[in-house]
Amino acid sequence: MSGRAVAHGAIVSIAVALVFAIPAGANDDAHKIAEKFAGEADGATDGAKKKGAERKATEAKKPATERKAAPDAKKAMVTAEAYYGYGDYAQAADLYRTALTKGGVDKDLANLRLGMSLLGAGDKAGATAAFNAAGGVQAPVAKLWLTYLAQKA
Repeated sequence: MSGRAVAHGAIVSIAVALVFAIPAGANDDAHKIAEKFAGEADGATDGAKKKGAERKATEAKKPATERKAAPDAKKAMVTAEAYYGYGDYAQAADLYRTALTKGGVDKDLANLRLGMSLLGAGDKAGATAAFNAAGGVQAPVAKLWLTYLAQKA
């Protein structure tokens, strides 16, 4: 087996695993990517294809706001980080706000990243409020962001 075939097989295995591992509604983009690889790649299982079709049917029945919502704070944070990395700061900010409303999240880190997202989206007032809410070990970093904001104004 060539190295290329092994790499392709590994990608297919990961994609199939993602289809089963990512909870419905956690991240529609991740599902689309995983289902694309799992459904179109050679050797994809019928179970993965069926699971993907079932997930799409279930998600289509939910209201848009419910489809976007992450089921818990950790998943909201991870998804927000991905959106931030893609430059979709408004979507990231929405998910950081969602994470802050749920339990089990480092509120200081969430506020810091919310501030960064709001700044990227152009909301300086919201970013200032979020940076001011960040405390603990994140306070020095938030203070640097506030200094940066003051210089941009």
